[in-house]
Amino acid sequence: MSQKNFLLSVLFVSLVSTPIYAQKYPYKFGKVSLEELEMKECSFSPEAHSMVLAEKGVLKMSYWSNGGWKYTLSTTVRKKIFNSEDSDGGNIRLRIYTPEIGSRKEEIISFKAFSYNIENGEIKRQKINFRDVHKRRINNYFSEVNYIIPDIKNGTVIEYQYQKRSDYITNLDRWYFQRVDVPVAYSEFSYTIPEWFNYQINQLGNQIDGQWTSKSVNETFSIRYKKEDNDNAQLGRVGSGYVTSDLKSTSKFRKGVFKNILPIFKEPFTANISDVPARIEFQLISIDYPTQPMEVIAGDYQKFNDELLDHSSFGKRFNKKGFLDDAIKDLLPQKKSLEKALILYSHLQKHFNWTKTHDYFSSSSGREAYKKKEGTVADINFSLLAALREYGLEAQPVILSTRGHGTVHPIYPSYNEFNYVIVAIEIDGKMYLADASSALPFDELPLKCRNGKGWLVHEKNSRWIDLKRNSSYKKTSLIDFKIDENNISVNINQQLKKYASYTKIDELNESTESEIKEDLTSKYIDYELIKVEVNNKGYSTPLTLHYEFRQALEDHKVIYLQPLFMGAINENPFSRETRDAPIDIPYQQQFNVITTVEIPEGYAVEVPEQSLIKLPNEGGEFRFIIHHKGNKITLSSSLKINQTYFVNTEYASIKQFYDLVSSKNNELIVLTKL
Repeated sequence: MSQKNFLLSVLFVSLVSTPIYAQKYPYKFGKVSLEELEMKECSFSPEAHSMVLAEKGVLKMSYWSNGGWKYTLSTTVRKKIFNSEDSDGGNIRLRIYTPEIGSRKEEIISFKAFSYNIENGEIKRQKINFRDVHKRRINNYFSEVNYIIPDIKNGTVIEYQYQKRSDYITNLDRWYFQRVDVPVAYSEFSYTIPEWFNYQINQLGNQIDGQWTSKSVNETFSIRYKKEDNDNAQLGRVGSGYVTSDLKSTSKFRKGVFKNILPIFKEPFTANISDVPARIEFQLISIDYPTQPMEVIAGDYQKFNDELLDHSSFGKRFNKKGFLDDAIKDLLPQKKSLEKALILYSHLQKHFNWTKTHDYFSSSSGREAYKKKEGTVADINFSLLAALREYGLEAQPVILSTRGHGTVHPIYPSYNEFNYVIVAIEIDGKMYLADASSALPFDELPLKCRNGKGWLVHEKNSRWIDLKRNSSYKKTSLIDFKIDENNISVNINQQLKKYASYTKIDELNESTESEIKEDLTSKYIDYELIKVEVNNKGYSTPLTLHYEFRQALEDHKVIYLQPLFMGAINENPFSRETRDAPIDIPYQQQFNVITTVEIPEGYAVEVPEQSLIKLPNEGGEFRFIIHHKGNKITLSSSLKINQTYFVNTEYASIKQFYDLVSSKNNELIVLTKL
């Protein structure tokens, strides 16, 4: 057998060879020391509520005569709990790829776990009984197995070991060396891949230093192939007329060891935290058996696009027409295109109840879903799509990954990376985006959908589209201070537009009037809340709010006023010194505050200095302007953020920008009695 070249495209961001790393897993499963149980904190991340003492993953491929190629991931984890109240360490969630359609499967084939505590000066080991395992389906592609370890205490050590076997060799399980909020003292991962499988193997996410070692190993696999055509054997396929033959492989073994890995922290404006931790991912490009032509596995987006259009639960759903009520049909014939779109969107938006399920495949859109008056995102938006097309509008589906679900691969598509579908409508050369499962106006998307780019599925013009287009947050506040002999009175009028309005309405809808007043009272503890008025006419119009506060004057000699009392950025949202995740803001932002102060007679005034601060490349700017004429001061604070995505190397300048902005917005006007 001639040796085939093993194509291994490795895009490692850091392959530093550091001899201090041990190459052997440091613990024996089932044996925990008194020293581990008496640990009080993580030496390299003392604030952590738990830590991974060590974890090990071993990935291997095998051939099964009754099922073809599979891979097995064997995982061992030992974890220390420092604070049981704040730690989720006793909750073990394993995600399994289980598409509802197809015969292939992925399963947990073994699981065992122990917990360890000190009782009366001795180590007590408890084997965990997992008869009551919690299982749930997350969506049409993934299920979750949840093992809950009871009686977790401060100081508990838990250890678990499991094997996962999968038929899905196209995308092998990714391995995370780094975790969110949890430091890892030791992480070891190894994989062995037969020479015929050409994977692109990428180390992605945060850059951390580790040691990788590689070697070749000899493996033999008993492969079934068609007896009648030995020269062009369809290796690995099962059926009648097959025989078994041993194939020898010079397989590629690789092992990575990483130590003392700091966690990734949850921070503001992190859209997809799962993209940030250091990890390794596998994408099968091709299979190159001896004596056979190379089989290309990885598809491109055009192939993916065509598969979707031909799918019974995707492209075939767009022709399910003729389900609308006569009353709505009668409104449409004489309307212009945009009016038709608005009428259909509004009608279906009100007609359907969303089941809170994300998906981009549907089995009941159209008449069935319309009759039930409820459905998934796909049921509702495919019904909208079919209705728009029925009345002559150019409408296409756009699939996407929601914020928090992760970023889709820009070159190699994967069905499980997408989880949502919306509708794009082209009218007079302009594109509108619609999600009828939401309560938002036409051409507005829920914030969860403002995540990078979405794929527009089209018969002739499929392409990526920007999901942040037409996305903005605008807040304007007018503040008026009046001072008399006894009180400082503050009168505030606010107007909120776009996402400033939508998010505030959601917040108000979830709160009672007393809770709203309680919140304001706790925020402005030096002032008495006199009045709060909310003019809420729904998502389609700006939200207006009116507040009145009062503070009794105890000292008339020196009066300190916080002129930007409400509506400005008074605190830097970026508090950490460094950041691993990019800053991903779902919208452009505007904060405008205009404050007027009437100065009583007999007072000298100190006012802040004016300021202009800009981000590089017109990413944003801050203007702080003061006018003082006679007994009236007018102060204007204006913040604009035009850029919505900043890489982590830009973090220092963004943090400094917000430090300066928040500091300036907190400066006081000082009135001194003459």
